[in-house]
Amino acid sequence: MVSRLRRIRGTAEVIITVGAMQLNYQLLICDLDGTLLNGEEIAIQCLAGTLARFQLPEPEGALVAELCRVHYIVRSSELWSRLAGSCTEKVVQACIQHYDLSCHELLHTRPPLFPHVHEVIRAVKNAGVQLVVLSNRDQADLTAALGACDLNPYVDLAVGVGGRVQPKPDLSALHLAIRPVFGRIPPDGMLVCGDSSTDLGFARAAALSCCWATYGYGDANECAVFQPEFTIGDIRELLGVLDGSSFRERNRWPFRGHA
Repeated sequence: MVSRLRRIRGTAEVIITVGAMQLNYQLLICDLDGTLLNGEEIAIQCLAGTLARFQLPEPEGALVAELCRVHYIVRSSELWSRLAGSCTEKVVQACIQHYDLSCHELLHTRPPLFPHVHEVIRAVKNAGVQLVVLSNRDQADLTAALGACDLNPYVDLAVGVGGRVQPKPDLSALHLAIRPVFGRIPPDGMLVCGDSSTDLGFARAAALSCCWATYGYGDANECAVFQPEFTIGDIRELLGVLDGSSFRERNRWPFRGHA
């Protein structure tokens, strides 16, 4: 993998090109929220829209961070009660419903990705790596989100929750969906990439290598317990893990900042 810089109007832009890669992994099992999809941005946009709709004051920065760091907690009645102040329970529930509908619409129409996701995923596919997106969202939302952000052409298999497939770290997705399709790829040819202890716990339960995306929303202490083989602070670094470049050795566990 080769990265080069091009300057456009004074701004450095990373152009990712792929040369002859010696692949360490043939299958990438990648999380969605917090790894490819910027769920925090979804939360911020939908929170702002809901507050405006019900004419509620903007909360202090610390509370916004608490609400948006892991966006699904915004559905908490307790936290919305703090936002709504002396409003009735009926208003609180109406806020939660409006927020949910806003998130659903944004996810299905214009879900925000982290920077450089498209470039990296294209490079992964051009290198011959097969891609599974494994999410704890339900299957319909996952399919819609991938379509809305134009990732479907690069995804070999999208697995969400539904039917007999349970949320990670349960291994039902591996046994019922992934292995039937990619059974010829041995476990040591598979890599799980995600931002949370749920993703890393799934990898460890399946005896697969894992890469922790530290730019996501996972708790550092919880993720460190699983001692991931690799860590990345930017999705572009994922290519170095897949092709065995010098990044692979620099970022082996224990990584900088952990004993």
